[in-house]
Amino acid sequence: MSLEAIFRKHGTDKVDMHHYAQHYERHLGHFRSKRLKLLEIGVGLGQSLSAWQDYFALAEIVAVDIDPKDLPFNVWQGHQADVRTISALLTSHPQFDIIIDDGSHRSEDVIPTLMMLWPALAPNGVYVVEDTQTSSWPSFGGAAHSITAMEYLKRLIDGLNWEERDLPHYSPTRFDREILGISFYHNIAFLLKGNNQEGSNLMTRNCCPWSKPV
Repeated sequence: MSLEAIFRKHGTDKVDMHHYAQHYERHLGHFRSKRLKLLEIGVGLGQSLSAWQDYFALAEIVAVDIDPKDLPFNVWQGHQADVRTISALLTSHPQFDIIIDDGSHRSEDVIPTLMMLWPALAPNGVYVVEDTQTSSWPSFGGAAHSITAMEYLKRLIDGLNWEERDLPHYSPTRFDREILGISFYHNIAFLLKGNNQEGSNLMTRNCCPWSKPV
């Protein structure tokens, strides 16, 4: 069964209200037959958790929600940007293969959540930020003059080529070293984790004719 069909089966808003199924299948489909651990922040009535368990049959599903939930899943109650909540979570579950932020959608929560949880994402794991459109909505704290979640994610793009910067004393961030790729779609973003330390083409012998002195 396709992920879109599974989303419809379980009644999650990731299909119809949003059109995330095709993007999720593109970026997460290779995990389907693997044993993995998935964390989702913000669970509503649990529809998406049921959908993920259906799609990833061998997965351990963990969740965080600000409200208490009576669901057949391991749901931690707490605020997603609360250091104590996340620290307690990571003490019990130090690593995840997939992390999905479908929580408050407020930039002041999305950004620190990414910063706290990124180290817990496994190599070759995928971090997903849903509903990035709220960065443009004043009702969610979005404003052109503030650092919104979308603006923060866009700034991470420059880090993909950090080794090419002509800055001898530049100290790369963890995101610089570990983000292999970022894909943006309508209202959703995917961050791929790996080793982004390939070396500079400019420093490679016989690399590029245009890089040689004349």
